[in-house]
Amino acid sequence: MVAAAVGATGTVVATRVVAGRARAAQARQLERTSERVGFAITERARLPAEALQTVGAFVAHAPVIDHATFDAVAASVVKRTPRIYAIEWAPLVPDARRAEVEASARADGHAGWAIREPAASGMVPAATRPRYLPILHAYPDNPAGGFDVLSRPEAAAVFTQACSSGQAVFSPRYRLIEDTADIASVILYVPVWHGGRVPEDPAARCATVAGCAILIFRVGDMLGETLERIDRGDLEIAVFDGPGGPLLFERRPGSAARAARAAHRDVALPLYGRTWQVRVGAARVAAWPAAPLAIGGGLTIIAVIAAGAAAWVLTHRRRLRALTRLGQYRVDGEIGRGSMGVVYRAQHLLLGRPAALKLLAGDLVDATSRARFEREVRLAAKLQHPSIVAVYDFGVTTEGLFFYAMELLDGVTVRELVADGPIPVPRAGAFVRQIAEALREAHDKQIVHRDLAPANLMITVRGTQHDVVKILDFGLVKRIRTVAGDPDAEDPQSEAGVIMGTPGFIAPEVLRGRAADERVDIYALGCIWYGLLAGQFPYRGATQDATLRAQLQAAPVPLRKLAPDVPIALAELITECMQPDPRLRLRSMREVLQRLDALALPAWTADDARRAWKAPRPASPTAG
Repeated sequence: MVAAAVGATGTVVATRVVAGRARAAQARQLERTSERVGFAITERARLPAEALQTVGAFVAHAPVIDHATFDAVAASVVKRTPRIYAIEWAPLVPDARRAEVEASARADGHAGWAIREPAASGMVPAATRPRYLPILHAYPDNPAGGFDVLSRPEAAAVFTQACSSGQAVFSPRYRLIEDTADIASVILYVPVWHGGRVPEDPAARCATVAGCAILIFRVGDMLGETLERIDRGDLEIAVFDGPGGPLLFERRPGSAARAARAAHRDVALPLYGRTWQVRVGAARVAAWPAAPLAIGGGLTIIAVIAAGAAAWVLTHRRRLRALTRLGQYRVDGEIGRGSMGVVYRAQHLLLGRPAALKLLAGDLVDATSRARFEREVRLAAKLQHPSIVAVYDFGVTTEGLFFYAMELLDGVTVRELVADGPIPVPRAGAFVRQIAEALREAHDKQIVHRDLAPANLMITVRGTQHDVVKILDFGLVKRIRTVAGDPDAEDPQSEAGVIMGTPGFIAPEVLRGRAADERVDIYALGCIWYGLLAGQFPYRGATQDATLRAQLQAAPVPLRKLAPDVPIALAELITECMQPDPRLRLRSMREVLQRLDALALPAWTADDARRAWKAPRPASPTAG
C-alpha cells in the first residue's frame, strides 16, 4: 500500500508539473503567435498607406491635376495594391475660390459638381465656411464627389490631426453606405503640400496645406488573406479600434467573443495616429499527456521536449526582432526577393533616411554564400553611375544576418511597363541609352551584371526628372578579368553546373556552360529593347524550361512584324545585340552606344517624359 501511495503521489506531482509546463508552453506559443499576427497586420496596413503616399507625392509635384491624370495615377497604384476601395483627392478650397473651383471641376468632366454636405434629405450645397475640403477626384468614381470632408466633425478632426502632425492618419471605424453594420472600413488621410515640403512649424502646416489624399479600404478585405497564412484554424483573432473600442475585424464570426473567453493575449499596434488592439486566442486547447507520467523515463522525455520547444521559441523571437530592426535600420516590410536574398523597406534610425535593405537568404547562410554576398556588396559599391542603384552601407547583425543598405526606389519595372504594351521608339531609345551607359561604366571596371532582366530595371522619377532608369540586383555580378590578389575575384568552381539568371534573357553561351563576359549583358539588353518596342519579350514559354529551350532552338518573331513602325536600321541593331553566337554579337556597350547615336532617333524630351507619366496606362495584356 505504501508503494501504491508513493506511486500515486508521484503520478499526481508529475501530472501537475507537466500540466504546468504545458500551460507555460501554451502561453509562450500564444505570445509568439500574437507577435507574428501583430507584425503581419502592421505590414499589411502599411501597404495602402505607402500606396496613398505615392499618390500624394505625385499630386504635390504636379502643376495641374485633372480628372484623367488622377485616374491614371490612381489606377496604377490600385493595380499594384489590391483590396483598395477608393483613392480620392480633396484640395483645400478657401471660400473666396468656391465658385471658381466648382466651375473648373464641371469643365473637367465632373457634371453637376458642387461642394456639398450631408443633410436629412441627402447631399445639399455646403453651408458657407472659411475653407472646404471637397472630394474633387475619386478612383473608381463614386457618389462622394463634392463631399466636404470638413462638414463632418469627426472627419475634420482627423484631417486636422494629419495636417498638424504632417503625417498620414487613420480614421476611426467607418461604415460605407452600401455595407452592413458588421463590415468595418477605415479611411486614411495623407496631407499634401505643394512641392512636397512639410513646414517645420506645426502651426503653419494646416494653414498652408494644399489638400489631402484619401484612401478607403475594408479592414476585412485588407487583412483576411494575410491572416490565412498564419491561422491554420486553431486561432481566434480579433482586431479592435483601440483598447475596448469597436470591432474592426474578426477571423471568423464570433472570434472576438471566443478569444475573450479562452486564454488570449492582447497586442497594441500603433498605426498612423491610432492604436489598434489585436486579440489572439487559442481556438482549441491540446490535451495534456497523462498516461506516460507513471513511467519515470517519460518525465525525462517530456522535459527534453519542453526544453527544445522553449529554445525554438527563443530562436524565433530573436528572428522576429531581426526582421523589425537590422543594425541601425528599422525594417518596415518586405519589398521583394532576388537571387541572393530578400529586400526590405527600411529607415536609418539616426539619419531618418529611407533605404532598401538586402538580407542574405536564410538558406544561403554558409561560408561560401557569405563570401559571395560580401563580394557582391564590394563590387556594387564600386559602381557610382546615376542609373545604378546606390549602395549606402553593409553590416552583420548580432544574430549573424548579413545585409546591405541601398537606395530606396519607387516606380515601375520594365516588366510591368511592357505588360501595358509597346512604347514609342524615342522613349525606348532613351531607356536603352541610360542602361548602356551604366553598364559601360560597370564593364570598364571589369564587372558584368549577368542578370539584366525586365524585373531588375526600374523606371522612376528623381526630383523633377522623369523616366530615370535604375539597374537593380547586382546579385550575380562577376569580375570579367581579375588580377593577382584581387579580393573580389570569384572562385571559378563556385557555380559549376548551375545556370543562374532570368530565363528568356540568359545568353545562349551561358546556357551551354561557357564563360560569361560583357556580351551576355548585350544579349539581355537586346531582348529588353525588343520587348519595349514589341510589347512582348522575344522568348516565351509556358514554363521556365520551355523558355530556355526557345532561346536555344527557336528564332524570335521578327521585330518589324510585331512593330512595323520600327526603323529597319534599329531592328537590325537589336538583332545584332541578340545574336545567339557571341562572336556575331556587338562586342561592347561602347559599340552599342555608337550604333545608337548613328541612328539619330528622334529625341525623347523632358516634356515627353512628364507627359508619359501622366498618361493613363492601358489594360495590361499578358507579356512573357
